[in-house]
Amino acid sequence: MLSIKYSHNESTKDEIRGHLEIMSPYFQPPLAGRCSITDYSLKLFTYAQREEAYCNDSLIGLVAYYIDGKTAYVSNVSVLPEYSRKNIGSTLLTKMESFLTKSGISIVSMEIADNELMIAFYRKNGFDLDRQLENGRRRMVKYLNIRTPLVSIICLVYNHANYLRECFDGFIMQRVNFPIEILVHDDASTDNSAEIIKDYTDKYPQLFKPIFQTINQYSKGVHISATYQYPRCRGKYIAVCEGDDYWTDPYKLQRQVDFLETNPEYGLVHSDYACLIESEGKIVHKAAKKKYTINEGDVFLDLFKECSIKTMTICFRAKFCHNRLELPRMAFHGDRALFFEIARQSKIHYEDCEIGVYRVLNDSASHISDWQKWKQVTDSYRILDYFYLQYTDSKTIHKQVDRKWFISDLKYYIRTKQYDTISEIAFVPNNKKLDGYYIIWKLRKLRPIMKLISYCLYVHKKISANDIIKGQSIS
Repeated sequence: MLSIKYSHNESTKDEIRGHLEIMSPYFQPPLAGRCSITDYSLKLFTYAQREEAYCNDSLIGLVAYYIDGKTAYVSNVSVLPEYSRKNIGSTLLTKMESFLTKSGISIVSMEIADNELMIAFYRKNGFDLDRQLENGRRRMVKYLNIRTPLVSIICLVYNHANYLRECFDGFIMQRVNFPIEILVHDDASTDNSAEIIKDYTDKYPQLFKPIFQTINQYSKGVHISATYQYPRCRGKYIAVCEGDDYWTDPYKLQRQVDFLETNPEYGLVHSDYACLIESEGKIVHKAAKKKYTINEGDVFLDLFKECSIKTMTICFRAKFCHNRLELPRMAFHGDRALFFEIARQSKIHYEDCEIGVYRVLNDSASHISDWQKWKQVTDSYRILDYFYLQYTDSKTIHKQVDRKWFISDLKYYIRTKQYDTISEIAFVPNNKKLDGYYIIWKLRKLRPIMKLISYCLYVHKKISANDIIKGQSIS
């Protein structure tokens, strides 16, 4: 049985240096290659707060950190290899948190190597990914002295400076009888979005928890919510509103949470909204009701016909994203996959009231004209093939839905010219009448056959033959 002694600021500079010399090869990159261990040890001894672990009078574990205002910066976390997996590192971090909480510190920050095991360890100890740094490392943070929220609001921002204040004011105006947190992710905006976020964070430090990326994550194919936002949500429920949209109903959250609290069989609530078309300066009220036939309850199969759920109106149980499939991490546009997963496992409730404004911008993710952006978003929709194949069959799915999804897939493969993967079209087996289309497609090299395919698509979707053959824009 190990006898571990924990202490605060009792280590000597020689003990620190000896410990770090042993640990040096285990750092990424090795500590000795980055600095003088002697000088670093002296700096920690002189200026840093230290939590120490001793066994047989030897320093076996060390957490060192500096305090600057209301923020603590962790400089070192190390435990000798032969003492790993004995919860020593976690105990030292807990003792650090206890000291900082008593000292009135609100944020703990650290830089670590981009290592999955390391990230998992710190997440287990309450830290969240904050941003990717230009040196390839990661920053992680932990907030202290903050009440556990019932609702986590997720807000994704990129060059939304013209709209952000209206968006944030929609959060602040919420009249609720429970605590909330506002998790803002700025994806390396090039306007003054970051300054606006910092302004609101300074005014409402107990609410706003921002991430400021220095490298744009969307362009790297990172699913931002799955990577940075969902893992740090502490609320039982999650609401979402991107930086260019905004809420107008001050009781939006209270009403939706009250419904979910009293109806455990429901996993998500969504509402109607107004649609603001920026290019025309036109606003359409009750846009969802005008555009869709909206059902509620068991709507999983209905979602294949049309998805009437607008992300900026939703509030859902956080368990669905904490336990969700890995597959949506591959998506740029993963909210629809989340809706399918929630609808598969629970009921969906629709509120027939207008709770906010959805902006249609020329460059928004779901209203884009650029070919490459279109392909990125459309690639993400291929994820829905998974739900179609796994959870539908010829007895449960409507033939019109089957045809619609088949045409959507075929249109995608024609436009992207992914001929080698055409067999991945998911929906031929469910509707035997479409086998003919599939056989025709296998003869695609014949131009007359391509015209026949385009004609078939034109009959159902009003797509021109030239669009199909040239691979031009298909709406």
